[in-house]
Order: sequence, then C-alpha cells, then structure tokens
Amino acid sequence: GLMNQVAQAMDDSVTQEVTNNLFKKPGHHFGLDLVAFNMQRGRDFGIPGYMEYRKFCGLPGADSFTGLFGAMPNTTISRYTTIYESPSDVDLWSGGVSERPLPGSMIGPTFGCIIATQFSYARRGDRFWYELPNQPSSFTPEQL
Repeated sequence: GLMNQVAQAMDDSVTQEVTNNLFKKPGHHFGLDLVAFNMQRGRDFGIPGYMEYRKFCGLPGADSFTGLFGAMPNTTISRYTTIYESPSDVDLWSGGVSERPLPGSMIGPTFGCIIATQFSYARRGDRFWYELPNQPSSFTPEQL
C-alpha cells in the first residue's frame, strides 16, 4: 500500500473516475464530471480567466499559445489550440492545473500565488491570528 508504493507524479491529466463516473449510480452508464463542474462554476461566478490571474500574480502573459511554452507541457498547449481561440479564453481551473509544478510542489505558479494570497488575506484579516501584533487578543513574544 501507501508505505511501499511510489505515488504517481503530478500531471495535467484527470482520472476518468472524476470526469465520467463521479457519483455514478448503480446500473447507470456514466456519472458527473468534476472538471466540467469546476470550469462552469468559474464561469457562473464570473471568475477571470487564466491569463488575468497570471497578470495578477506578476507572471508573464501570452498573446498567443506559443507564449505558454515552458509554463505547461507542449501537448497541453497543442490541445488548447483546438479548444480555445486564444490564451485569454483559457479557464482558470484548466490553465492552473495544466501548469508545470514549482520545484518541490504539486502546483504551478498561478495556483501557488492564489493560495498564498488567500492565506495572507485570511491571516491579516483574522484579529485572533496568533502572529498579528498590536491587537487586544495578540500573543506576547513570551507567550509564543
């Protein structure tokens, strides 16, 4: 089991168990598609696309798909050219999971930036966060 088997390396593929068989009912031929749900939710809530978040994170943008070389596998970029008209049309979820992971990480730079930004906002906005100074509830250096 987990102690003796090496885990599969991260890639941009999603198992069919969550793309075709999610919540599949007994006797039915197919289930739901989590990838489609994630992308549709992003569109429903008006979440900006992948390129907008790359700009937000200070990462290079791309006016054409060739500008994505190095950020994700070439085969993924090739597939994107058949799905999207331009890089500005790529959904955040799809582009984010397609990025090459940062060294020592399982996520790429865009999702890394988003997660770090969200954590920073949560930490600075929580008056009870133990490292937040000058609050009535702050810990003293001695308490830490």
